Amino acid sequence: MKKMLKCTAKPRKGDKGPGYVYIFISRKPREPCDGINGPVSKQVWQAYVNTLSAKDQKRVRLVLSALPSPTQTAYGFAKRISSPGDMFFLIKSAKNATNTRYASFKSLKNKAQYKTLILPGFESMHSTDMRKAIKAGKRAEFYKFLPSEMKKAEREKLWKKLKPLCKKSRSK
Repeated sequence: MKKMLKCTAKPRKGDKGPGYVYIFISRKPREPCDGINGPVSKQVWQAYVNTLSAKDQKRVRLVLSALPSPTQTAYGFAKRISSPGDMFFLIKSAKNATNTRYASFKSLKNKAQYKTLILPGFESMHSTDMRKAIKAGKRAEFYKFLPSEMKKAEREKLWKKLKPLCKKSRSK
């Protein structure tokens, strides 16, 4: 999110101001914490956004996907609002570098430009790993996934909210 805010900070010719960063969030609960669904994930993202300056907070938009895939929602959004000359940056972690989830964006080529960015150094940043830490009760490991600027009270608030949503599986 911070890297994209930097990439879109400088207005392009004809723009009235810096660009926006849209984060499309899946509604679907994910293993190993079926209690963490889209609305809960959006609250976690909002806690991340709250660590930004007021100016940057205004440039971030959290969008809860109405479709099964947030990528489908992002594509529909870009197709609907894009104009010639617009630029869309599509982000992947290095862990997902070979994933073809953004292939549909190629059809925007007559309307807008897009770039897929692979963010190096984010191989270990995966929400599944965060959920595993929560489920295992590893608070310190969970905290590693949170912005360093986040206040201790906010970290604890998230932990207390998310921990009950990741109940340990019962022995069979």
